[in-house]
Amino acid sequence: MDEHDGVNPAEDLAERARELSARAERIAQHAAGAAESAETLADLERELADLDEEERKLDEEFQKLGTDQPDDKGDGPSDRPHTGDWATGWADRFAERMESLGNRISDAITGALSSRPFGISDTVERDITVDAAVPVTIESFAGKVTVRAGASDRVSAVAERHGWNEVDRDGVVLDIERDEHGVRVRCHTTRSFGHTWANLEVAVPSGSPTTVDTQGGAVRVETVGGPSTVSTRGGSIRVDGAVGAAKLETRGGAITTTDHDGPVSARTKGGSVKLSGKLTGDVDVETMGGTINLDGVDGCVHAHTMGGSIQVRGRFHGDSRVTTVGGSVSVELTNGNQLRVEGAGSSATTDSPGLTASNGRIEGTIGDGSDGTLHLSTSGGAVRVHQA
Repeated sequence: MDEHDGVNPAEDLAERARELSARAERIAQHAAGAAESAETLADLERELADLDEEERKLDEEFQKLGTDQPDDKGDGPSDRPHTGDWATGWADRFAERMESLGNRISDAITGALSSRPFGISDTVERDITVDAAVPVTIESFAGKVTVRAGASDRVSAVAERHGWNEVDRDGVVLDIERDEHGVRVRCHTTRSFGHTWANLEVAVPSGSPTTVDTQGGAVRVETVGGPSTVSTRGGSIRVDGAVGAAKLETRGGAITTTDHDGPVSARTKGGSVKLSGKLTGDVDVETMGGTINLDGVDGCVHAHTMGGSIQVRGRFHGDSRVTTVGGSVSVELTNGNQLRVEGAGSSATTDSPGLTASNGRIEGTIGDGSDGTLHLSTSGGAVRVHQA
């Protein structure tokens, strides 16, 4: 007999999920060491990509399990837990571990670059004159990056350089130049990766589109008032007061926006995602494990987490999907939002006219349904739809 004969599919997937979490834990433990060289950082990135693929496969099987699982109408009592009850408990634990993983990767890489007892440091400054708001691209090899609105006629940058010794510190170079695409700020080093780091602060004219790319470290963009693209291999991302599209991605850490006006794409391997403002157009959010909170949507929403609760408030358009493998899904609809709603979970509640909730499902149409369709699903947890 095969060793897996007679094993509940949910239990089999749970074992694979535990193995996935264990791999993630090992990656987090090695994250700080990865900051020592570009080669080991690349290895970390490959490990995370493999983890992402495994998570995707596991997610697909969980979704299939939820679809194939029969209702609790068997001939007699069973010692095995209902899939929904099992998935809720497992997903809560998985979400906590994956969110912790993301935070640990963020803290490990940022800490490896900033907490060393470097005895040599200084500050260098560069600036360039511009006529008005201009696209600004910022590249940094390691360390925290902060971008703020500044003078209307210049882009300025300040790098706090650190190194083991004077040679290492002086190997950190800050350049600023302008071409036909806008202004480019580049902080890089000619020395070995792990021996130097720099905190970078950049001031740009209000309304400037900003692009930030760093090998590792937290990124914050404060009240610049333009579109924002941010990528870091490890660290939290926070964008306040952006106007226009935001594309935000980190290998590990939380993602937050406040007072945002425009579309958003936010992706993290592990960590919570919290977006607020006027979230228009496409709102695309994904985390391997962690909660998702979207406040002020007015567009087409795709939000997915492997494990954790999701809360969304606002108005939906087009074909919107809000899904978690385990955890609750809660939606608060703006008055006047005319939608077709299809929801499935271990339990369901709604107070919206036109919708009915029964046997873990929500179905129906609000108004004439002309705004689109909202799909909600969790393999274990409640689905709720309420009117604001």
